Parts: sequence; C-alpha cells; structure tokens
Amino acid sequence: MLLGGDRLRLNQIVASGGPFPASIAIHDNLAFVLDAGLAGYVQGYRIAGGRLHPIAGSWRSLGLANSNPPAFLQSPAQVGFTPNGRDLVITMKGNNHGSVDVFGVSDDGQLSNAPTATSVGGNAFAFVFDSEGRLVIVNAAFGNLSTYAVNNNGSLSLVSAGASDRQIAACWVARVDGNYYAANAGSGSLSQYTINENGTVVLGTSPAATGIPGAVDMAVSGHFLYAQSGGSGSVKAFSVSEGGALSPIGSWTVPDGSSQEGIAAS
Repeated sequence: MLLGGDRLRLNQIVASGGPFPASIAIHDNLAFVLDAGLAGYVQGYRIAGGRLHPIAGSWRSLGLANSNPPAFLQSPAQVGFTPNGRDLVITMKGNNHGSVDVFGVSDDGQLSNAPTATSVGGNAFAFVFDSEGRLVIVNAAFGNLSTYAVNNNGSLSLVSAGASDRQIAACWVARVDGNYYAANAGSGSLSQYTINENGTVVLGTSPAATGIPGAVDMAVSGHFLYAQSGGSGSVKAFSVSEGGALSPIGSWTVPDGSSQEGIAAS
C-alpha cells in the first residue's frame, strides 16, 4: 500500500509464502513476512523501486503443527529484525510453553537453514528492543516484560524478568524513549515500565491508562502513543511525559473497526 495524505492506495499484491500472514519485519531494503498458519513460515523480499521482490531460497518452515486459521494461543506472534539486522526473531506463544526462534540473516537476505530456539515459558507475544539492543518481550501468561540478550549463536540469555502488572492478557509492547508500555487486552489498560542501563525491568505505573477495551496494539510517533481498542473499534491517543505519564489527547472511531488488529503511525 502507498500512503498519500489520509488515503491508502493499493500498489502491489504478492504471495506471502503461506496461508495466514500475521506479521512483517523490515530492515533497510529487506522485508520478511511471518505466516502463522499450518507449519508456520517466513518468506523474504527485497524492497526496490517501491515494490517487493521475493528472495529465492529465503523461505523457511517453522515446523509447527497448527491449523489454518491457527489456534491463537499456539501460533507464532511476531517477526522482527535485531537492530543490526543480523538476526530475525520470531516469538512463539506456545500455549504456556512460549519460545523464541532466531534465524541468522546473511548479507544477501538468506536465512540460516534452521532457527535457534530458546524456551521462555508462558505465552511470548510481542517484542521491541531497548537502547542497548536487548530483546524486550511481553508475556501474556506472566503479565510482565522481560529482557534478553541475543547471543552470537542465536540463543537468548535472560537478563531480567519484571514484576507482573496485575492486569489481564499483556500482549503488546511499545517503546517511547526510555518508557515501555504493555497493552493488556483482557483488562483494557496500558501499563508503564522502564529498563535500567543494566537491563533490569522496573514496573512503573499500572495501570497507566484505562478505558481501552480489547487493547490490542500500539503505535508510536514522536512523544505520542496511539493505542488500538479492538473492543470499541477506536484509536486512543496519549502524550507521553518525560517521566512516562500518559495524558489522553483524543479518541477516534475507526469505520468498520470491529475485530481490528494492528496499527502503525508515521
């Protein structure tokens, strides 16, 4: 899709490499799509001339035994590049047996033949990276954020597991400067965390915002946080103070916004 003002225009349709595309990751001129259906798959593309060009030989199976559409709590959740672009990270919710797969990425966009898998327990959902390149995962079963170092061999080493935010179904995470926000779908709220220089996760304010039924995703633009409310079919906007406090500044209904999932801000 191409964005022009407040309009989207269809630019290209390309096969995703599987039956249920669920997440996309971009680094420089590389893009990888995660497909959550059946065995789970990733497919790579090179971005050139405003279009996606499939990279021959980049398709990989995750070897899962899922259905299509996939069972929600058993399916892979998100794909993303490490900040240096050398690894491709995939979180697996795993129905309380969560894990993380890491593929190595070569300069030509090819992936290692098989991923390195690390068990993290619970339901590993969304993730971001902190300023030191550590992986920050939100875990729905534990209701917290945890930080991990991504090792050279693709394995993960736990740095810190934060305290539970005592909300329900923490599934998405967003970073605004030094603050991290978990979206709690079950309790319709956001929780605020910080991460120390050594990677220690510190629970700040929980809840930091309420009244967001079915909070399913967040997007960041400057010092503003946009929370998607799947339950109300709306987007709620907040300004973020230096200390991490959230101040509501508006709410907008999304046409035909029931069951929405996924948001981006420019």
